[in-house]
Amino acid sequence: MTGTRFSYYLVLPVAAVIGTIGYFAEKELMPKSKPIPYLNSSVQEQREYRQSMGDSNAKQVSNLLPNSLNVLEPRHVEE
Repeated sequence: MTGTRFSYYLVLPVAAVIGTIGYFAEKELMPKSKPIPYLNSSVQEQREYRQSMGDSNAKQVSNLLPNSLNVLEPRHVEE
């Protein structure tokens, strides 16, 4: 019974040391990550840029929509 209790105190520090060594070894051996361009600016900046592009992008988006959306006339809702 004492051997089992002793193993609890031994396993955690050994696992922590092995995990730390593995973490730093992987950090050194793995290739450096490439920068991701869309993460360089904030979402707000990206939105402002898209809005500043104006109607040219709106025309492109309207070409992407299928014509089937224009089949029915919109219904008028009485208030």
